[in-house]
Amino acid sequence: MRRALLLIAGLVVLALGAAQLALPGLAERRVRSDLEPNGSRVRVDVEAFPAIKLLWQRADRVLVEVSDYTSGEEGEGRSLADLLARTKATDELDVHVDVLADRLLRMQDVRLRKDGDVLIAEVALRTADLDAALPARLRVTGSDAEGITVAGVTSVFGAQLRAQARVLADDEGRIVLRPEGIPLASLATVPVFSDARIAAEAISARPTPDGFAVSARGRLR
Repeated sequence: MRRALLLIAGLVVLALGAAQLALPGLAERRVRSDLEPNGSRVRVDVEAFPAIKLLWQRADRVLVEVSDYTSGEEGEGRSLADLLARTKATDELDVHVDVLADRLLRMQDVRLRKDGDVLIAEVALRTADLDAALPARLRVTGSDAEGITVAGVTSVFGAQLRAQARVLADDEGRIVLRPEGIPLASLATVPVFSDARIAAEAISARPTPDGFAVSARGRLR
């Protein structure tokens, strides 16, 4: 009986050891296969102990590096929001993308860190890319601890008004373009990023030689 128990214990240890060696590699290949249709030069490193937790899609730490990534449409499973939502069971996430194109906006040197449910993002934005993504006749004018400011001509209830607007995180967890200094400005707010699974909490920016360095904080819901 004792020999049988020792044999069983040995087999369990052997199986766990084999899983520790094999499962992280399998998880890395799966993440790469998810990213490569929209990205180039993808590198993934997955850490989990015991590795068997990966069978339940749980990981201690995931490191991702991508040269270029084009975010897919929501609902395809390849949008930026879709990919972030799927990391819910990852304790720590560290992502670096050299160039990220998400809808109309092109971003440089994107760094995203996740600790638990908390998300911290740092992005380099070129003024030309921002201007190209903004509605017609709006241009970037500056930045501060509350976001990025733009100015130009906008339409409110059919009337053309020259106004200033700010890109910021609102109380609903969205990143929005909100006019300032005009009547009923909140009704003219335009969502820039909105997803029920991700709550944006704060956004700030500082000028750089060719644009802005933007930092944002949020959390997975």
